[in-house]
Amino acid sequence: IRVLMMISMLLAYVVLPQYGLINLISSFKDVSPVLLYAVTIASVLLWLIAVLLFIRYRDKGLTVSDHNLLAFREELTKQGITDLSDPYNKEKAKLIAKKFQISPEELDRVWEESEAARQKKDQIETDQKLEEMKREEIAQSEISEYFSDFVGNEKRYRMWKTEGDHYAALESEATKKEQQILRQGQKAERDWATAGGIASAIGGAGAGVATALEAQSENEQIRADNARYRKIVYEYWSLKGRDSDKYEEMKQKCYKKAESAKLKVVTEEAAASVFNRLVLDEPTLTVTDTGTIVIDTQIRAAEPIRVYDRTDGVVDGTLLAKIYDRHQGIVGVAKLVLPRDGVGVERVPLKGYLLFAGKPGETYSCKFAVQNLWVMEV
Repeated sequence: IRVLMMISMLLAYVVLPQYGLINLISSFKDVSPVLLYAVTIASVLLWLIAVLLFIRYRDKGLTVSDHNLLAFREELTKQGITDLSDPYNKEKAKLIAKKFQISPEELDRVWEESEAARQKKDQIETDQKLEEMKREEIAQSEISEYFSDFVGNEKRYRMWKTEGDHYAALESEATKKEQQILRQGQKAERDWATAGGIASAIGGAGAGVATALEAQSENEQIRADNARYRKIVYEYWSLKGRDSDKYEEMKQKCYKKAESAKLKVVTEEAAASVFNRLVLDEPTLTVTDTGTIVIDTQIRAAEPIRVYDRTDGVVDGTLLAKIYDRHQGIVGVAKLVLPRDGVGVERVPLKGYLLFAGKPGETYSCKFAVQNLWVMEV
């Protein structure tokens, strides 16, 4: 909003003669009047947009007045006062109001304003929870969307690689924290040469030597304290283990799995044929407060999977859940990405998200279809 206001004011300052340092119309004869009018109108429109945005968002947060009203309301609640219809409650509220410099005449008005502030606070918290829920749902949907584009070995490789990258980030963060813990317990040594030189300049050579020796003695104690602190920290880590080491181990495991995925055999069986090998439980469709339709089901292979009758295999890939309303109208399509290591005879959960397409309380159904399926080596 501030940027829009600054741009509009700058345009007006340069273009409009009554604001500008230079009268463009008189100084630049070649400037088209149409251009001047267009820029002027643009500056006015930008200003109006900025004002509208300010009006739209200015009441989104709690003001200082709101916080004061909420503090008053909270104090009343602590005393068990939830309405002022009772004479005792009202008299008690007047006594509490004095702490907040509220006169008895203002009590009824302030009570109503505090109730409005409470409702505003509740609405803000509700909106924040919805926004957080939306972010989580979008993140989950984007993960499915990302991995659904990969086929065969590449999908398994990418999923293991992504998990390894996640642990690599955790390892880096843990290492920084561990280094910070070590630094916090380390005292800095004194510069004995500088300290001795200053003392020598002030009190003579004898004072300089004495100060330098004192600084060196202090440094020996500091080094001993630092070593003792490091020993305690390292002993604790040897007992409990470093988080960075744990994350490093998990990272390497994931990267190793990712590399091995490149060598897994993938059959050429048609996706429709692979789909017939699967058993899907009746799905549960839930509409969240954000309007996202969440599809939950369980999936397994009907019988053990073999890869060219040589080794054990699994089904991998991505399914589609076509969502219908109660009138059998298509609402949208969600992607359900099979687990990282595929599906065997053991039942595993499967979930998909259709973002912000539903209405709470409505009934929806779905039919499963294939985006891409294949059989690959375990």
